Amino acid sequence: MVVMKRILTGLSGAVAFFALATTGALAQRTEAANITVNNRGSDTIINLFVTPTTDPSWGDDRLGSETLDAGGRFQFQLRTGACRHDVRATRDGMAEELRLNVDLCANRTITLSEASNLDASLPRREGGLVFFRVRNDADGGVATLTVTRTGQGGAGVDILGASTLESEQVFTGRVRRDQACNFDVVFGHEGGPTRFNNLNLCTIGRFAFDGTNQLKAFDNEARILATGVGPGSQTQVARPATPPADGPSIEFTVINRSRTAINVINARVAGARTWGEDLLGADTLAGGAERTFQVARGTCAHEVRITWAGGAEEVRTAQNLCTTSQIEYASPPQQAGQGERKATPRAGGTPVVVRSEVTIVNQSSLAIANVYISSSRIDDWGDSRLQNDTIPPGGRRAITIERDEQCDFDIMVSFVGGREERRMRQNICRPREFAFGGRNSQQRIVEGDGPADGRAFAFLNDGRSEVMELYATPTTDTHWGVDRLGADTLPMRARFELRLPRNVCQYDLRIVYRGGQRDERRNVDLCNRDSYSIGRQTPGTSLVSTGTGFYISERGHVLTNNHVIDGCSSVAIFRDGRRTPLQLVAADEASDLALLVEAGATTPALSLRSDGPSPMRAGERVVLIGFPVRQQLGGYNVTEGLISTLRGPRGDASLFQYTAPTQPGNSGGPVFDETGLVVGVVVAQLDKIGEDRRAQNINFGINLQTVRTFLARQNIQTTDEAPGATLRPADLLERNLKSVLAIDCLG
Repeated sequence: MVVMKRILTGLSGAVAFFALATTGALAQRTEAANITVNNRGSDTIINLFVTPTTDPSWGDDRLGSETLDAGGRFQFQLRTGACRHDVRATRDGMAEELRLNVDLCANRTITLSEASNLDASLPRREGGLVFFRVRNDADGGVATLTVTRTGQGGAGVDILGASTLESEQVFTGRVRRDQACNFDVVFGHEGGPTRFNNLNLCTIGRFAFDGTNQLKAFDNEARILATGVGPGSQTQVARPATPPADGPSIEFTVINRSRTAINVINARVAGARTWGEDLLGADTLAGGAERTFQVARGTCAHEVRITWAGGAEEVRTAQNLCTTSQIEYASPPQQAGQGERKATPRAGGTPVVVRSEVTIVNQSSLAIANVYISSSRIDDWGDSRLQNDTIPPGGRRAITIERDEQCDFDIMVSFVGGREERRMRQNICRPREFAFGGRNSQQRIVEGDGPADGRAFAFLNDGRSEVMELYATPTTDTHWGVDRLGADTLPMRARFELRLPRNVCQYDLRIVYRGGQRDERRNVDLCNRDSYSIGRQTPGTSLVSTGTGFYISERGHVLTNNHVIDGCSSVAIFRDGRRTPLQLVAADEASDLALLVEAGATTPALSLRSDGPSPMRAGERVVLIGFPVRQQLGGYNVTEGLISTLRGPRGDASLFQYTAPTQPGNSGGPVFDETGLVVGVVVAQLDKIGEDRRAQNINFGINLQTVRTFLARQNIQTTDEAPGATLRPADLLERNLKSVLAIDCLG
């Protein structure tokens, strides 16, 4: 089931989202559907076939004479009544990609990402379909390929259709069978037709044609298992799950002792020119994990190359895999001349398709059943990144995301039992960790890598901003190298512990703080100390975003949204052309509330509507006072509307919906009833519903029960009143404006 995103614009100028699940799709549909295909791979797609799972033929190429470039999007109309379809795409580099049994009633978007399907099981479906895979190892192309049930007679049907099976290309076929799986297969090529009789395609499943009278049967990992399945042969070739020790393959294990993920692993015979495919496929090898691979035995001498998250490569040459069963990696190398040059700013531009790594950490007592990660620019979540797996309590999972030049992505996880958590508009252009299910407390000691024989050293963040990136390279190096923090960040009052080489003292440091501010320190001697402070002592002064808040106590306490102040190096009240700083008291991401205080202030606080005999009801009139789009409007704004319902999206009992016009910058402001009492806090606006249909006046506030619970944890006493006489909006504004505040987020 595909989950659709309804987009809620966070009203501080950022964007927040809530997710709504579609209902279960029917087994059939009667209307034509518009299907979108996204090419997230790095190669052009030249053929695209989308056909019902019950059809033995792949049918016509949906692209026709067109191709689908990397990063491109293609749409076509699907008129069949079936929901379940198989998808086959051929790329410019002759690689083939399969997506089997896709439900196009539930999800009308197909994302192709160049993931290898060679290790996927080829199904034998009820209803009489059998899949098989053919690889052309001959020098020339195969023009026709006919598959006819043994004993049926006749010329059969060319299953390639208008296509040609080029040299080194793989083709996945499917045919209808009865009780038996025996077929006659005829290859039409330059040397004339070559016929193979009585092949059991259910047993062989995968075979290669090399232009001779012999076939080579191979298994899921493309290992050759047997040859000699020749013309007229009755031989049935079994595919063992694991080859024998003296068989045609070698097994070795890669162990990642580092805390940084390995993105790519390649292996080749020593002296070969090309590395071949990534053994990890679409996966990564997380820090502390290990993975076993098998390669062809042709010779024992191999070379192994890995690519770390961040781009650093390591090549191990002269590896005798017949005697070496394990290869360990301790940490990414700090190679001279790697990374960004120190003398120049960051190079502009981003490749069309790049990879980013996101690590999901489960801090809950329940397993995470699904993880959805998709661009903030689109309105559907797509498929779960876990497929049929889960993340157990206390577990973590590294996920590689293919993206274009934009960095903002939305993340949603669902736990066993159905509870969901989201992180919206997250910057994933650098490796990131996202914890779900816990109290969102930051680890105070962050562990780093380094040479095993290096000396222990710590960087201390005793400043006023979270450190997002840390580069430390010898002064003699001309480049900054890789981010030492990797997938971590360094919170305030935290320490980053790592190992430094014993023979290097003078370092250049570059620190990137939350909000993007940078601090470069040159020629720092790190030998005569065991720690060094990299904290940012002064808050930033540039305006990042704006919002609204209001006085909730007479001692200067200010209530607003957490997303208004999240990531700010400092927060201030803006009035009369001046900024007055606020100190953060508490923030809660789950309820999206934050409490700040204006030091030394004695202020008139707004009154909350009491829980007495007149509870808030749907249909009541409400008034908003806030500072939306302040840089354009310049001051406060008053709007009014009705309470639509006492629930938020998907029945969220902590929110209510209202119709008063709401704009970015209203976040954190008070929602008043018509008597001038606060009944909630502005939090979000439903900006659009799928397919760009505009939503009108669908806005949400945090209800008073949630507000009181948050304030009670901070021992804040509020003033509660029962509703009194109805006020005109102008009178309500005059009475309460002095307690509503324009909030500046500085960075």
